[in-house]
Amino acid sequence: MSPVRDAFTTVADGWNSAK
Repeated sequence: MSPVRDAFTTVADGWNSAK
């Protein structure tokens, strides 16, 4: 997995949890 995609997934998961 590319670093960019991994970072995006991490941010998206955190944002989804914050919702």
